[in-house]
Amino acid sequence: MIKKYDWDAFEQDMDRICHKMGDTEWDLIIGIARGGLPLAVALSHRFNCKNFGVVVARKTNSEDAFDLDSTMKVIAEPALPELKQVYNVLIVDDIVALGDGFSIVENLIINKYGDNINVQFVSLFADFEQIKQDKYSGIISRMFSPNPINNKLVWVEFPWEREGVTHV
Repeated sequence: MIKKYDWDAFEQDMDRICHKMGDTEWDLIIGIARGGLPLAVALSHRFNCKNFGVVVARKTNSEDAFDLDSTMKVIAEPALPELKQVYNVLIVDDIVALGDGFSIVENLIINKYGDNINVQFVSLFADFEQIKQDKYSGIISRMFSPNPINNKLVWVEFPWEREGVTHV
């Protein structure tokens, strides 16, 4: 099944995420490209966080629905700012199926900034049941997603992925 996600739903989810995560003063927001970038950029503005990074990773083999690889792979050198002091880091993606992508990016962050940091995760959709059954289940306590999903049955089509769809 393909679920069409629209801009109004995005705005509502942004409000829910900001309500849940807004008490923290974020030192760095990292978007996992490509899917996590729209949400990460929007959150960086809402949270007034000027430090922003990008990790380019891929789990899909093509743009076809359900054409997923089993493991996320970083496919380019991460663009992470040089910062003297980082504590609160928010890693952002659009959909989390297993948690492997968040775990990979968290390890990159720890290697760059040290392990005395508070890493949290946010996504628009997450397959919590699948994450609980995998080796990355430890991320759940540090993750927020407003939309539970069964990633094996539902493919989300975002408004920025559809031709001719604009936001006014």
